[in-house]
Amino acid sequence: MTEHILKGGSRRQKPVGRPSKREDLLLQSKTFDYVLTHLFGNEVRLIAPEEIEQQFGLSRTRAKSILTSLASSLARIKASPAGLRLVDDTSSYYWSQTTVNSFLKQLVGQTVAEMVPPRASIACSPGTTVAPAIADVLEAKKFVNVMTNSCAVLDHVTHLDQVRLDFTGGEYDRVIHACVGNTVVEAFRNAHFSHALIGVSGVDKYGNMFVKHRQEVEILRQIMESTTEQIYVLATIDKLAQADMWCFGAIGELEKSRPRRRVLVVTNPIGLFPRVEEHGDGAKQIAEETSISLRTHLCLTGNG
Repeated sequence: MTEHILKGGSRRQKPVGRPSKREDLLLQSKTFDYVLTHLFGNEVRLIAPEEIEQQFGLSRTRAKSILTSLASSLARIKASPAGLRLVDDTSSYYWSQTTVNSFLKQLVGQTVAEMVPPRASIACSPGTTVAPAIADVLEAKKFVNVMTNSCAVLDHVTHLDQVRLDFTGGEYDRVIHACVGNTVVEAFRNAHFSHALIGVSGVDKYGNMFVKHRQEVEILRQIMESTTEQIYVLATIDKLAQADMWCFGAIGELEKSRPRRRVLVVTNPIGLFPRVEEHGDGAKQIAEETSISLRTHLCLTGNG
């Protein structure tokens, strides 16, 4: 196992392989305790991913994932006369998905941040992968212009310096934590973008793209129509194992209608397919078949 020298002469071990579920829970418990102790006990206002990275010997991506998970967990704790309770808001699809495969989502965001060129104009759809991804782009000092209907994007980027962001407005939909309706469609129709970040709930081996909620379909179609150069479809590897309720477009048709426009599915290597029982037998094989079928349209993340 390779050692890395840190500033001040301290050493940390480079993590090897993926931790077991028990090891992962233990690590989260230790990091949560460290963060809360330092934030509230020492009146520290910021715990940066670099600090968690060095303190616990993690990759930068893993450290960011743990901090995101902690923030989402704290947001679900509510006070009541009986004490503290954990709120499970089953009516909000967005909030139920924020901590699902957060490590894989962080890798997708990191990869997108490396690919987006400086000073691009970017349309961002709703989604738990899109919001942290555009934050990574802005943190990389790309000085891009962003338009979105996603309140999650606002949550992730409004604290950053020099954010150039236009919000569409519209009717707020708490299920997807975004604005929907004709106001949103018209806002995207009246703008033009060089790039787009699109969140999906599934991509099949034919390049068909899916979302779970009908109210997203026309908005996503308009975002893609208004994008001239590059559409990044952000899909963790498990999303390549499933179709979903609503198909809003096909990769091949998008490129055919505008030959200079390129569509890339940013996903993870098949080896990172999550070990979750709910995916069912054969899901990993379906994801692998989809990866092979779409190989000319895939951009794979690292392993973290």
